[in-house]
Amino acid sequence: MKNELEEINHLIEGEDRSSSKVSQKGVYWHTDHILKVIIGICHTLKKSDPETYQWSFNFWRLFVMTIEFFPRGRGKAPKRAMAEGVVSRDELLVQLKIAENLLESIKSLPAKSHFIHPYFGDLNLSTSQKFLKIHTRHHLKIISEITASSSD
Repeated sequence: MKNELEEINHLIEGEDRSSSKVSQKGVYWHTDHILKVIIGICHTLKKSDPETYQWSFNFWRLFVMTIEFFPRGRGKAPKRAMAEGVVSRDELLVQLKIAENLLESIKSLPAKSHFIHPYFGDLNLSTSQKFLKIHTRHHLKIISEITASSSD
């Protein structure tokens, strides 16, 4: 996720743009969402009890993890992962630092550390890390389209 975090840092240094043709939300909102998801999942992984992890087959998890792509407009983010009001550059920089530290800290967690995704079920450590990468890339692609559209 190093490249993705570098890209996020670059986005924070830029201006908050929006394009209603691409998304109802702007660059800073999507950036904030990415960081909130990383922070939330990392905290959940750290608090989880590896003994309670239970793998079960989930078609949609298998599908998304295989193609490494989220179709747009299908998922609904929980309230805790959505910004309320205006997102500031300073707030994003603080969240980015926290996310970087947490991503580093989860590398040493037990393999059965986990979080429960509302659509994909129980995700262990490696699957959670893959999910975070796919989710981050999904929103970075939206941000890229917003940036390209808003500069026309």
